[in-house]
Amino acid sequence: MDYVEREAPGHTAGTSCLFTGQLAFKAAAALIASMTIWLIRGRAEAFASSPTITKSELRTYLRLRADLEWLLGFLGAVIGLAVLAGAELQHVLSFDKKADFGAEGTVLYGLVLSLLVALIYLPTFATLQRTGTRIRDSVEGLPEPGDPILEARLAKRKALDELLKLQISANASFRASVAILSPLLGSLTSLLPRLSG
Repeated sequence: MDYVEREAPGHTAGTSCLFTGQLAFKAAAALIASMTIWLIRGRAEAFASSPTITKSELRTYLRLRADLEWLLGFLGAVIGLAVLAGAELQHVLSFDKKADFGAEGTVLYGLVLSLLVALIYLPTFATLQRTGTRIRDSVEGLPEPGDPILEARLAKRKALDELLKLQISANASFRASVAILSPLLGSLTSLLPRLSG
């Protein structure tokens, strides 16, 4: 019996090239975002070795915090969409049993990418937290319990905590968790059509 090449309904070479091109673009965008997050970490580590903090360094620190939050959301979205696109490509190519990785492969792919996002983000976040704590302590150290202006100094420390975003709100924690888990969520979402059919 001769092998007859078949194509899945709606599958063309152009469809495969389009999916591959989209995945390559998303991978490049994720790589750039990941490298930028690591550069933020390096910049924050440089602040940690500085003996004093200037007003411009404080502005830079705040910008680095904002950039890290934005890049985490971007990275989570791009990788989550790449997982969904990869699952769709797998679905299009599922007529070929050699290319079918099954539901377990898709979920494992999402889990591994979620772990990578966490490994990229968490060290940078921890470095920024340490740097922010050092900035706060250099501006307003922890007062002695018997200090006559204890309440005023504690209020100043609290204001610095808020400015430097050292206290993580539930909202910020939730957003970070969703961004980190977006590849896994994307892989689980890609399984919904299989469950209904």
